[in-house]
Amino acid sequence: MSDDLLNDKGERVFDYDYYMNKVDNLTLLVLKGHFAYRVALNRFAKLRFPKPEYGKFKKLLFKDRACMVKASLQHMSADAHWDLIFKFKRNQK
Repeated sequence: MSDDLLNDKGERVFDYDYYMNKVDNLTLLVLKGHFAYRVALNRFAKLRFPKPEYGKFKKLLFKDRACMVKASLQHMSADAHWDLIFKFKRNQK
């Protein structure tokens, strides 16, 4: 018998252990990168936007959040990291 916690449809509730039971260095790097840019976008937004606007920001999809933060930083030089962020999200399933 499996130790998986299942919902009423018989589907696993926590897929992390099933899919991530073997994590190599590349997987770990991608996961850390994903976490790092989410944290960075939220920090930038919290610094750049007033509270009411930040509250709306938190409800947006990632792509919209990234566009909003990027637009607010137009005075800064173009950075290759933005291309990487948008490409990474585009390739996620």
